[in-house]
Amino acid sequence: MSGSFGRLYRGLAAPLMLEAPKRAVKFAANDYWGKMYMNLAGETKMTQSLSIATGMSAGATESFVVVPFELVKIRLQDKKSTYKGPLDVLKTIVKKDGVLGLYAGLEATFWSY
Repeated sequence: MSGSFGRLYRGLAAPLMLEAPKRAVKFAANDYWGKMYMNLAGETKMTQSLSIATGMSAGATESFVVVPFELVKIRLQDKKSTYKGPLDVLKTIVKKDGVLGLYAGLEATFWSY
């Protein structure tokens, strides 16, 4: 595939590889935070306010997993991209910005979850 249409699929591997771990992290985080908040509040059943806090915390946890994959996808799909593939994107970001560079856009992703 060439041209701009092919670029749409160029970064598709990263989010596809992410989908199962992303869901697993969200469910595990939801379970963890739910138990943690119920324990802290001394509740035996989930209340609406605990449910909201649990969902927000699980979403924030998921954001930490999602951001590097989304960043790779976006960099590969960029019109001006010269990357050879996902690993090239990762190596370049870490070399230039360090490991924390993989979390560019974390705040925006955090607020969307």
